[in-house]
Amino acid sequence: MKLYNRNFAVGDRIEYMGWINEGVINNNISWQTYKPRFLVLKGTEVMFFDSPPLSVSCLAKPTCAYKVYQTMFRVIKESETVDARQHCFLLQSSPPQSSPRYLSVETRQELLRIENSWNSTIITSVIKLGRKTFAVLHLSRSGGLTLDWQSGFSLTGSDSTIVWKYKFSALRGSSDDGKSKRITT
Repeated sequence: MKLYNRNFAVGDRIEYMGWINEGVINNNISWQTYKPRFLVLKGTEVMFFDSPPLSVSCLAKPTCAYKVYQTMFRVIKESETVDARQHCFLLQSSPPQSSPRYLSVETRQELLRIENSWNSTIITSVIKLGRKTFAVLHLSRSGGLTLDWQSGFSLTGSDSTIVWKYKFSALRGSSDDGKSKRITT
């Protein structure tokens, strides 16, 4: 990583690279099978390779890649695992129709390394992204939720009028239980 990172700017550096196992769902057998994958968290992307990239140019050719800011990372609780493997996590990327990737590593320490690297990559992505507007529905009308690293977050209506605007420091909490959404300021 150190050698590769010499070639990249700070916002595009590699935060993690290493082997993981990906659960492969096969409806014809009753147990989970796994396939080794090489995972790289770099800049604003999470990338999967079938074998380690042997050069900087190989990093541009992943088997699969997702934008980190469009991907959810979640550590699986021991009670939620699909088999006896420990140290499992999910990656779910948008669009929501894409299947989650069920992944595992050998040790708790390696899982913590990935989680810490993920958090660093998220911060890098948000700073690099600067400003992003997402299409939303508000009171059954289309609108846009804008996250701006400098000024905070705002909601605009379909006619581009600002419904509300807050600095990040005003956010005390938010939730979405699938029925109601709440932002507390």
